Amino acid sequence: MAADRLAMGAGYTDHGLVFAQPDGGAVNPESVAKRFDRLVVKCTLPRIRFHDLRHTHVAHLIAAGEQPLLIARRVGHASSSFTMDRYGHLFEAADSQAASAVAAMVDSAVVTKL
Repeated sequence: MAADRLAMGAGYTDHGLVFAQPDGGAVNPESVAKRFDRLVVKCTLPRIRFHDLRHTHVAHLIAAGEQPLLIARRVGHASSSFTMDRYGHLFEAADSQAASAVAAMVDSAVVTKL
């Protein structure tokens, strides 16, 4: 996109889009989804909708222990409470995994000291 900006000069308008035409204008969302579908087939990956990548990204952030406010900002949610309402079940699973990991560390430390 940087090359497009330079090539278009004053004719480039930055709309803050993830996918943009060379002049900065919007790309048809259907064309992005269709291109993604073709790439999924070409790479012999399991079928997933383009929008599902957003949910997958959020799930990975939660599993990595990121805070709800950071996730909300990253994906453009109005509030972290919306993120919690939508993905709360994933936070519960991550919390359980974190508790198990801490318990294993404590158990290991106790055994080492004995």
